[in-house]
Amino acid sequence: MSIGQGRIIKTYNGYYYVDSGTDELVTCKVKGKLKQIRFSLCTGDIVEFETNHNGESMITRILPRRNFMLRPTIANVDLIIVAFACINPDFSYLLADKLLVVAAMLLFVEQHRMPAWALLLVVAREFAVTGLRLIAVDNGRVIAAAWSGKIKTASTMVAICLMLLWNIPWLNTVCWVVIVVTTVYSGVEYFVKNHDVFRKAA
Repeated sequence: MSIGQGRIIKTYNGYYYVDSGTDELVTCKVKGKLKQIRFSLCTGDIVEFETNHNGESMITRILPRRNFMLRPTIANVDLIIVAFACINPDFSYLLADKLLVVAAMLLFVEQHRMPAWALLLVVAREFAVTGLRLIAVDNGRVIAAAWSGKIKTASTMVAICLMLLWNIPWLNTVCWVVIVVTTVYSGVEYFVKNHDVFRKAA
């Protein structure tokens, strides 16, 4: 019996296909007590497996995850690639900027250089502002970006660049605090100035 280790590349119908560094994927099932938690296994998990003399492989151990995403369900993410259509629909520089910012902040959260709630706050603000703009469009009104929003965007980009260049504890704290403060201020100002949109929608 041989013992190996690898990463789950895909799952299908109770089978787990593990990349162990060889030319072919190892097809595994779950062994013994692990069957009770087999539905928690997902693509990206690092596992140990045993292969018997018949060539059948069974997962015997799940190694601790470095990170985890619920949707899509994946673990131990090392790289995020943002893909866009270039022609149809038209390329959105604004959306690309937002996704790159969120990806950078995810990295900082993973490295414990920024609290997760700060990232959730930034994402929540974006969803809220987008929702308000959609309501305004339905009422025949276009809401222009406020100066606080532009300041928020610029300060966020500067803060992220500083954090990417230097991993200094006090600088990390200053940067994410600046991001949080400008995000909250611009969000509150945006809704205060455009609160009449909700009254018209009601």
